[in-house]
Amino acid sequence: MKITKDLFVWKIITHKQASDIFHLGIFDVFKLNEDGSESMIESEEELLEAYYEKATLGIEVGQLDFHDLAKKQDIIPIFWSKNDIVDFESDEELTNKEVDEIFDELAQHHDAEIGINWDVITSYRQQKIDERKESDSN
Repeated sequence: MKITKDLFVWKIITHKQASDIFHLGIFDVFKLNEDGSESMIESEEELLEAYYEKATLGIEVGQLDFHDLAKKQDIIPIFWSKNDIVDFESDEELTNKEVDEIFDELAQHHDAEIGINWDVITSYRQQKIDERKESDSN
């Protein structure tokens, strides 16, 4: 199995299985790319190309729905992403490295009594910007 960033689940199959499935038309067969994207195998040529590339092949299983799973377990799912740190109204841009650092710090050091909220993210962003300015001035 493989789960992509968009929480889509794929059953990984061998090239032999892919050939059998493709020729029988049981399921659509997909080439699963390194960047998380996928492309449907639509011809014998594409199937052979994937074989020679030693590409990962799979069939669709479905998409995970954390909200539905959490509801069944009486859990409140709250998710923050790196985009919440990047897509922020501020005059100061952050580097990818700074965003990664803030993301890791939020995950590892957040205060459970406060949680993660926009004020906390603002504070971490400002701290990172101040550290950069201090480092640049030395």
